[in-house]
Amino acid sequence: MTTAMRKTTVKAAALFTALGLLAAPAAFSDEHQQGYEHQHKKVHSGHRMKQGQYGVKLLRKMTRYLDLSDEQVAQIKEIRRQSKTENEPLRTAMKAFKAEVKNQQSGSEFDETAFSATYLQYHETFAQLALQKAKTRHAIFQVLTPEQQTKWQAFQEKRKARRSSERS
Repeated sequence: MTTAMRKTTVKAAALFTALGLLAAPAAFSDEHQQGYEHQHKKVHSGHRMKQGQYGVKLLRKMTRYLDLSDEQVAQIKEIRRQSKTENEPLRTAMKAFKAEVKNQQSGSEFDETAFSATYLQYHETFAQLALQKAKTRHAIFQVLTPEQQTKWQAFQEKRKARRSSERS
């Protein structure tokens, strides 16, 4: 091997080593970040999702778990769309309630009387939202076949038991 060839080989080896050293932190940092996000999501999976994602995720889960037909999926989507439009005034009222409570909590001292008055003012809204939610769930449940209903109820009970054991 000539001296020129050795120099070229050494330069190439040095170049690859330098590139490897420069690229390694980025590669490991990305893996570390993905691992952290995965662990973070796993630990904090009980936190709220972005608005509107829960229903989409639940419908996907129902479709997969219950093997829903395209017609059933379309019916459920229509029920949810209709429920959303009917609930819009109630959701606006809930936003106003949350804004008032947030405003009350930002004060130097908590005024229990003011909170109770605000809560009582919106009590009818809470009841109407609960009623609409129950109606929507019932309508969706009626789209399912009897076998799917039984399977979904068993799934819900299993999920409820798992969540209560996680909280304990």
